[in-house]
Amino acid sequence: MSRKFLITGGSELMKRMLDKLNDMYMVDLLCDADIQSFYERFAIHQKTTAMLFRNMHE
Repeated sequence: MSRKFLITGGSELMKRMLDKLNDMYMVDLLCDADIQSFYERFAIHQKTTAMLFRNMHE
């Protein structure tokens, strides 16, 4: 989510998504460190370090 959207509608979207995904064993989420506090409000906490590769040649 963009930082602007987090302010305007992010909480409602997160509530809907978590309700929809409630029966899932695990949901992985990647975000920048400066918005981790937003997701922590929904009991989503950093448990590991993720690594990824983005192919930016498109």
